[in-house]
Amino acid sequence: MRHDPRLGASGARNLGLVAGCCGAVFALAGCGGSTSSSNVDQSGFSDQVRAAANKDLAKLDGTNVPYTVVQLTATIGLPAVCRVHFPNADPSKNLNVLLSWKPVPRSGNAYTWFTLTVGPSGVIASSMHLGTTSTARQLQTHYGVAYTRPFDPCQIDAFGRITAVPLGLGGYPATGRKRFVPPGD
Repeated sequence: MRHDPRLGASGARNLGLVAGCCGAVFALAGCGGSTSSSNVDQSGFSDQVRAAANKDLAKLDGTNVPYTVVQLTATIGLPAVCRVHFPNADPSKNLNVLLSWKPVPRSGNAYTWFTLTVGPSGVIASSMHLGTTSTARQLQTHYGVAYTRPFDPCQIDAFGRITAVPLGLGGYPATGRKRFVPPGD
């Protein structure tokens, strides 16, 4: 380090001390190449578990699930609840998926829900359930493990593909701006 005569001896020593401390902080933080465990979000999903969930969710491509989700979303709107859940955050287990919608005007107060389970070889056909109920309390009986830790929210794209996202991002698009929800009828 070059000595600046305007700083004096103590100023140069303090500047060197600050630079040394910053270097130590970066070294301790593992900047750039940490091999520590991945981040775990508030709902208990780690980056690796979320990646495994998204890999399982990709198995839904080529099935009727994306088409069903698109039809439901076109009719009812975006789901109020979209959750994925691995028992004990173990990606070797089956992935549970839940989507539910609040009633829309002129729907007869119908709360709609759709559940399915994705196993190692794809969607388990017998696990797919679609239904309606007349109250929010009845709807919650179909949630099962949707809010049991660990879970992650999910989002749906225009083609019906479901993707797990970290808990803090469920209500916001990738831009970080809050979604505009038009007023109902």
